[in-house]
Amino acid sequence: MSPDLSWLSALHDIHPGPLPGEANRLPALGMCAAALLALMLALHLLRVMTQRLYWRYHSQELPWDELHDALRELSAKRWPELAALPTAAWLGALDTLTGSQLQRWQPQWDGWRFGPMPPGPISRDQLDGALRPVFRALFPLWPSTRSQVASSGGRR
Repeated sequence: MSPDLSWLSALHDIHPGPLPGEANRLPALGMCAAALLALMLALHLLRVMTQRLYWRYHSQELPWDELHDALRELSAKRWPELAALPTAAWLGALDTLTGSQLQRWQPQWDGWRFGPMPPGPISRDQLDGALRPVFRALFPLWPSTRSQVASSGGRR
């Protein structure tokens, strides 16, 4: 004995199916994936810029020897061949690579680093100006002018 299935003929599909233009959902998935990728990239760049602005904000408060060590470490990451150079050659190489003119500070540099006298406020402001090309080379997204730093929330 087989069951009576005549009642199935009264059933019909209440979902008519995709319209002709909706048949291919791949472009929509591609757009979602691209938007997600763009969002991830934007968040990564925001994190990098936040770290760089943090560095800019706190570099003013670092003792000179810590600032020197941080610059050596960052420059060694960017240019590994500079890691083993002595201070005078390292400053010259930074001048060549970045155009920073740090070589003129070489006679006082080691005294500031190892001596009891850190650079004075005027020297520190001049050094900050000389370090700006180094920071731009180490961090390609570094703001190039003080107005850009001020508008982005930095201290300077």
